[in-house]
Amino acid sequence: PISYGQISIHLLAQNLSDEWATREFRLWHDGQREERRVTHLHYTAWPDHGIPESIASMMAFLDLVQAHMQSVKDSGPTLVHCR
Repeated sequence: PISYGQISIHLLAQNLSDEWATREFRLWHDGQREERRVTHLHYTAWPDHGIPESIASMMAFLDLVQAHMQSVKDSGPTLVHCR
């Protein structure tokens, strides 16, 4: 685990593919004695400078994201970000 002040982060699971990674984290706040589970969906096939050659992998990743959102729809908001 890694700690940042009163918050500890534990990597529970990781699944790596050629085009994306999924990770499950457990966040623990020592001061509040509270735990949160976080799923991280990371699309890795986007080139640093440019655009992907095909949209097929991006569309498959979008399906994965939508399926995940549907399975946890009562768990709170989904956060999307880019670098």
